[in-house]
Amino acid sequence: MQEQKKTYIGILFILGSIGFITVIDTAAKYMTASLPPLQVVWGYFFGIFASLCLLAATKGSRLPRLLATRRPLLHIGRAGLLIASISLLFFALKFMTLADATAISFTSPLFITLLAIPILGERVDRARWLAVLGGLCGVLVMVRPGSG
Repeated sequence: MQEQKKTYIGILFILGSIGFITVIDTAAKYMTASLPPLQVVWGYFFGIFASLCLLAATKGSRLPRLLATRRPLLHIGRAGLLIASISLLFFALKFMTLADATAISFTSPLFITLLAIPILGERVDRARWLAVLGGLCGVLVMVRPGSG
């Protein structure tokens, strides 16, 4: 497959992901207005579990190979962090607007860059730091701290 075609396919997947995340976050904001956030989190992960059951039904005997891993503790830790992340997001949506929560989530490149140094051993050059700081300035413009 051509590199350019792969790039376009990747872009389509990212756009689809953004669309699904938008729907999920909006639904969570709507539901936390009348339901406890923990119940919304439970429903979210129940939906994932149901999807995995459907996958198991369609993949049959190939499922054990699909789930096999050489690093089970790493995967369990990642799953735990995902649960914590989604839970904290849904609890935050109970107390703030979706727009503010989304704007604050745009600070994640800063944290990813900071953690990539000790965890992945990456070297971060000046250009990347400038890009991250530029993005952080954009977040500050959106959130406008102290503006009430």
